[in-house]
Amino acid sequence: MSPRSLSFADPLPHDNIIYADSSFILNLISSIRNKTERFQTDCEVFLRRLQDSGLCLVTSDFAVDEVCYKILREGLDRNVPFVDQPKRKTYYEGMDLFKNRPEIIQKLIPKIEQFYIYIDAIPFLVVSYPELKDLPEELYLQVKKLITSYNLFPADAYHIAIGKSAGIKDFVAVDADWFRVDDINLYTCLPNP
Repeated sequence: MSPRSLSFADPLPHDNIIYADSSFILNLISSIRNKTERFQTDCEVFLRRLQDSGLCLVTSDFAVDEVCYKILREGLDRNVPFVDQPKRKTYYEGMDLFKNRPEIIQKLIPKIEQFYIYIDAIPFLVVSYPELKDLPEELYLQVKKLITSYNLFPADAYHIAIGKSAGIKDFVAVDADWFRVDDINLYTCLPNP
């Protein structure tokens, strides 16, 4: 069984609530990130549709964290010269640079602030650990099951588990890995595999 895959043109959820994964948000804020994303326009049009419908847009503090980290990593890749090293740094090399040179983060704070202004203006309801009902063991077990059952990255499993724990069954993502998950309604602009 696969998720019910829906395009951005399909009817919107009847439950009046939808969970947005960080992949969707990253496409929406590509101008803040000084990037051009392939699905930026599709995501912007779908967001306007969601806003016009009055649906409750939900994401998690974890998605916000992922987006902030992506902004910092991209800023690091663009703004810190590396001698005799490739442009792309490993996660750990990037973290070491942030820890040893925190002034790098300070230079990127305006982009983080732009992101928060954007997400607050949409508005997204950002859920966090205390607002979810069956934590932490239930969420942990659900994440573990999603990873092992559908071969997901932990972050994707975590987003789905958060949404399900909050009673949400409709999700929006721009990530093909989500096609493997049963028992969700997936709104996406990606073609069905």
